[in-house]
Amino acid sequence: MTFKEVLKNGSYEAKVRAQGIIQKHTLKVERLDTLVGKVPFLVSEHEIPDMELVKIAEESGLPVIQKNLKVFPRGKMASDFSGL
Repeated sequence: MTFKEVLKNGSYEAKVRAQGIIQKHTLKVERLDTLVGKVPFLVSEHEIPDMELVKIAEESGLPVIQKNLKVFPRGKMASDFSGL
């Protein structure tokens, strides 16, 4: 699924391995204010391990935020997503 499809749907369903168990998590798209403007982030209601956040960001093509941790796809930064 491309990041444009994720933005259109408003959510992304990811398979996450947490403590040896594969779980399905639905992450919702929320546009949050940053220094470069509004940026769409995938936000989860549940705690997800950091390495799985990196995997989700790479698969979806969108940044993921959890508490104070922001994960962007490789080679991207907030200014690449402002205005989407």
